[in-house]
Amino acid sequence: MTIRSNFLKLTAMSCVLALAACGSADKGEKAAPEATSGDQTIAEQNYMRVSVAGEKATAEERAACEKAGGIVKPAGMAGWEHCIQELPDAGKACADSGECLGECYVPADKDYDIGADAVGVCTDTDEVFGCHARVTKGKATPILCVD
Repeated sequence: MTIRSNFLKLTAMSCVLALAACGSADKGEKAAPEATSGDQTIAEQNYMRVSVAGEKATAEERAACEKAGGIVKPAGMAGWEHCIQELPDAGKACADSGECLGECYVPADKDYDIGADAVGVCTDTDEVFGCHARVTKGKATPILCVD
C-alpha cells in the first residue's frame, strides 16, 4: 500500500468516527422518569420540553416556550436560540440521571474522586451546555463538556 492510500483510509475512518460520535450525542430530548410513590408525579410536575427547530425561534416556538414558563436565549458556542426551562425537580438528591427530568450532576461546590460514591443533584434547567460531572449509578464520572 502507498502512503496516499493509507492516508485516505485513515481520513475515511476518522470521518466515520466523527459522524458516529455526532449521531450518538444526547440531544437533550429525554423521556420523563416514571413517577414513584412519595414523589411528585410527572403530571404534578407539569413539564414539557419545548424545542427550537432552527437557529432562531419562530414566533410560535417563542410563544410555546413562554407559555411553558421558559425563556428563549442563545446558548452554546454557535449561539442558536433554545427554550430554557426551569425543572420542577431541581436540586433533588439523586444517584442517576434516570431519577431526574434533566441530569444528575455532582454539585459544583463538591470535591469528588472519579468512580467514588457520590450523591448528585438534579439540574436546575434543561439547558444541556457546559462542563459537568454526572453521577451515574451512584458514582461520580469525569467532567464532560457539551457545547
